[in-house]
Amino acid sequence: MSELPFNFIRFERLGEIVVLKVDDAPANTLTHDLLQQLEDTFFRISLDPGIRAVLVIGEGERFFSGGVNIGMLRSSSAHFNSNFLLYAAEVFDLIKRLRS
Repeated sequence: MSELPFNFIRFERLGEIVVLKVDDAPANTLTHDLLQQLEDTFFRISLDPGIRAVLVIGEGERFFSGGVNIGMLRSSSAHFNSNFLLYAAEVFDLIKRLRS
């Protein structure tokens, strides 16, 4: 899947259903690395006609996701943040456009 040293997405296939677990403790916040892994995972899913449904869940006990990682945004340049938001929109559009 990804060349990152840690995978934030755990992929489990149960027949025609895929369960994706977002696992970036403690809050499963959205970062560039997580977006890359989401993009890669959903692209692979889009190429597999045997997958009929995807369930995305967050690891942890409090919530699915804490949203965008504010610490990442604060420590990054305005240029990075702008590109990050555009990239996030593209990844979520890819997810939205998966076949029904």
